[in-house]
Amino acid sequence: MRAFLLKPPKKIRTVLGVPSDSLLSGDREKNDAAALVERLERMPPESFRTVCGVIDNQQEAFSLGEKQNRE
Repeated sequence: MRAFLLKPPKKIRTVLGVPSDSLLSGDREKNDAAALVERLERMPPESFRTVCGVIDNQQEAFSLGEKQNRE
């Protein structure tokens, strides 16, 4: 499961060209978010859908991990 959790952020980071710290940390500056939005806006539709799918999968994995930690 750990390898799954690490691969999507790497893929997003590679596609978007942003540092992994800005994807993984909760302390994002407004400038980082604006840069991310700018990159997303320039993506072709298929790439954008891929990134959205990766984000959805990552959120689901985090939710499952949190659920398992509570049990």
